[in-house]
Amino acid sequence: MKKLLISTFAVLAVTGVAVAEEASQPSVFADSYVGIETDLDGAVDFTFGAGITGFNQETYVEFTYSDAATNAYTVGGGAVLDLSVVSLDTNVSYSWDNVTTDMIGWGDENVWGDISLNPTLTATPGMIGGEYVSAGANIDIDFDGGFGYDIVGGEIVVGYKHELGSGAYVDLNYGWDVDSSWDISEGGIGLGVGFRF
Repeated sequence: MKKLLISTFAVLAVTGVAVAEEASQPSVFADSYVGIETDLDGAVDFTFGAGITGFNQETYVEFTYSDAATNAYTVGGGAVLDLSVVSLDTNVSYSWDNVTTDMIGWGDENVWGDISLNPTLTATPGMIGGEYVSAGANIDIDFDGGFGYDIVGGEIVVGYKHELGSGAYVDLNYGWDVDSSWDISEGGIGLGVGFRF
């Protein structure tokens, strides 16, 4: 399975370079993107998104399907404020899965998914190219009986994103989950490929 995933990443990366080189003229889909990421242990995330960039700020919407034990789905959006070496992503998302929640929670048999705020601060020093360090938080938003929130954890990631061509990239990273008690889990590797149109 791991060999199949790595082979798929390689094919997508090469295809992404070819597509990006062919697309010499800008289009309305210039900020659209597709990405695949895996922990090489069976979990795979597929992300499809689109955005608009202006005045050093990118706004975007995206959909992610996580092929893991619960087959989770996430619809989200936000804005990325680029401050040169540091950027801040203010993502808000709604997620559900095939086991504990439903996309639509109306009805006695259905349960609403989770709304969360996921701010992420990323530093890209640029000393050797595409290296980065990011720290993010996961904050659940609750509207039952009013407004409330609960910081449920976050993650810390160090990685390197290598641009393969105009719009294609490979991302190799190592990340740690942080729970609500600020305990850091054992880290794990992540590998991703993607390309922008």
